[in-house]
Amino acid sequence: MNLIIHDSLGTTVFVEPLRREWVSTEVNVVLESNPAAGQIPGFAFALVPSPICTLLTDTHAIVPDIAVVAHETGAIGMRSPVRADEVDEARVLLYDVSATAEVLARALMWPFFGITASGWVTEPDSEVLITIVEGALALQQPEAGYAQDLMRSWFVMTGMPVVTHVLLAPVGANANDADHITALLNNCQHVSQERRRELRLLMDSDHGIDRERLVDFLARQRYRLGDADREALVALIVKGAGGSRYLPLTRLPFREPDNIDATSRQQ
Repeated sequence: MNLIIHDSLGTTVFVEPLRREWVSTEVNVVLESNPAAGQIPGFAFALVPSPICTLLTDTHAIVPDIAVVAHETGAIGMRSPVRADEVDEARVLLYDVSATAEVLARALMWPFFGITASGWVTEPDSEVLITIVEGALALQQPEAGYAQDLMRSWFVMTGMPVVTHVLLAPVGANANDADHITALLNNCQHVSQERRRELRLLMDSDHGIDRERLVDFLARQRYRLGDADREALVALIVKGAGGSRYLPLTRLPFREPDNIDATSRQQ
């Protein structure tokens, strides 16, 4: 079996136990810094930024038992040299961010901040006024200018959490394989909880995040999809995928435990 995992701050509880061999497995695990839909073969399971699922509906279905759900706050932020309410129009830099960060920023830019995005770029230039950041950088205070927690902004606007990552299963995967991958990732989460102090020290060493901020970040994440989380996932994609490479789908394929070989409970 093959499992691709987005190697990110949000997926730390799954990644570090595997990277540091706290959990052993025969699954072929590949850690990707910023996976794209084209890197996910039809036979592989994948824990990836959630909007990627819209490009793989023919080959994969979402497994609700594993996900990353950020409640009220998280590691996606916006930086600007002036207050956001002082900006009417701006080019937006997506600074090495995931699909989730891009879609979240698009969902908020005009509806929440009242900013018209005159362009979305991935390389810095002199005309960029807004920068979207992710991971450790989003949890650190900027040396100058202003910072916005976009997950907090989303919660204020919608009352919903942000589903940052989903687990995708090949549509032809059998129940045993799906159960095995789910059990592996649940075990990683359990081991991370048992070794949470060690995990926090590693994250602090690797990323230099303030301990209080780091503890709050981890405490506000959940790792499976409830019914309300499914609605939040669809809302994020519908509101933010337009104009991006991702599809603003109103119906997503979910793989259900009571009918594990079916490709969807449509949402």
